[in-house]
Amino acid sequence: ELLSDVVGQGTTALKNYNTGSVFAELRINNLMNWKDRKLWVSGRLGMQDTKRSGEQVYEEVDLATRFQDFNLTATIFGDLDFIAQYRIWQTNGNELVAERNEYSQVIDYSEYAIDYNESILGAGLQYAFTEKINLRFMWQTFAWEDAGQITMPYNMNTWNLFFTMKF
Repeated sequence: ELLSDVVGQGTTALKNYNTGSVFAELRINNLMNWKDRKLWVSGRLGMQDTKRSGEQVYEEVDLATRFQDFNLTATIFGDLDFIAQYRIWQTNGNELVAERNEYSQVIDYSEYAIDYNESILGAGLQYAFTEKINLRFMWQTFAWEDAGQITMPYNMNTWNLFFTMKF
């Protein structure tokens, strides 16, 4: 997708936005002719870019985001599957952030520089009661770091139980 601003914010220069992603899924069970077992591997790669140039230095914006997503589903037996996912999100660059008063009017702009990395890794078991009802028991770890800010890196590990019913 290629988009651009209609009206500039804080300047007459317009931002350009580029977005794209590609997804692939390989159903290995179909290649192996396994009728009662799942073995799926999938992934997505994507990007988002925001750019603006102008006559003044403060008008320049250059922000890039990249993300990856990798998944695995494998039948252990019957309706019980092993599931796993790994996601990575990376953003780097600079942007202008609008500062607003209590009436939501823009009063100023502040420069915002970012060098951000986030990852999520999860694995667990999923039991399918029906096509629309399943129960998942998962472990997940989440890591977050912004090298451009004065914040400490953040990590969290959790165990989760999800019950899903689709209507």
